[in-house]
Amino acid sequence: MACIALLWTTCGAWAIPAAFESAGDFSPGGLAPAFQAECWGLIDRRGAWASAPVWDDINWDDALHAYVTQRGDLCGLIDAQGSLVLDALYAGLAPVDTESDPASLWISGTMRIRVLTDDDRRGIVDGKGDVVVPVAYGDLADIIWLPAPDPADITPPPAGQAGRYVRVLRCVDHGEWNQWFQGVYDMVERRETLPCTQQMLFGLMWNDTYGWLGAVAPEHACEPPREPPREPPREPAREPASEHSPDGLHIGIADANGAWLHEPIYAWIGVPAALHTADGVHGVPCAIAKCWSQGQAVPAMHADGAMRYLHADGRVQAAPR
Repeated sequence: MACIALLWTTCGAWAIPAAFESAGDFSPGGLAPAFQAECWGLIDRRGAWASAPVWDDINWDDALHAYVTQRGDLCGLIDAQGSLVLDALYAGLAPVDTESDPASLWISGTMRIRVLTDDDRRGIVDGKGDVVVPVAYGDLADIIWLPAPDPADITPPPAGQAGRYVRVLRCVDHGEWNQWFQGVYDMVERRETLPCTQQMLFGLMWNDTYGWLGAVAPEHACEPPREPPREPPREPAREPASEHSPDGLHIGIADANGAWLHEPIYAWIGVPAALHTADGVHGVPCAIAKCWSQGQAVPAMHADGAMRYLHADGRVQAAPR
């Protein structure tokens, strides 16, 4: 079998002797894929193995600024220096931050990688391979922060909180149809801030603080344990929705840490608009933020039809008679 030499010096000698059955180009990481004994590995510019040849394939990925390895149908990750980050256990890998320079993310220790398993579970790991978000969710998405100064633009997160939170989703299979639930995961504290039982979920900002606006089915108003179960529970039978709720859901507001300022027992808060409508999605948070930013209570209707006034500090006042 022919062997391939990789580099030719200016003196006319091979810098890397002919020892490999096949080889690829040197990547920005400074290593090159090389094939030997029916497996791929990574070599440095001297021809020494930086990562042993144990892979079915290996390729440089610019978006991750790392090498993606292949074993069968599954992939793993080796960093630019040749250190193993993830064994080939995943169906897909992608960077969480697609706007920043990936090399800088590795240097700063802020690289985050989305992983997908072959049984369709998603999570996030860091540049050391440590789990940041458990690989137990049906999907991951950005937090939608409201109120939005311009509904056509994406509202940035609160100051100092960029990249901290991710919206996690879990699907419950009902046989003929699926139902999705949402929650908030804190990648700094590495915990579910708000449980994955919300049917609608938004980040809510007022004054210089923030929290969470959640809409739940009445049977999910009580908060379950924080840690996500490996298997999602089946959806119990739906109780009749409140006749006062346009969405058939109950609305609540939690603080930044996920504790309910006002439990999800309200047919509406701020304005009697359905959150499924554009007026509801943008009008409800605007009404809450406006009242609370001015130190005023926001009107709300309890699911039983009684009016209340809700304060930013969690106080509740009954409507005057």
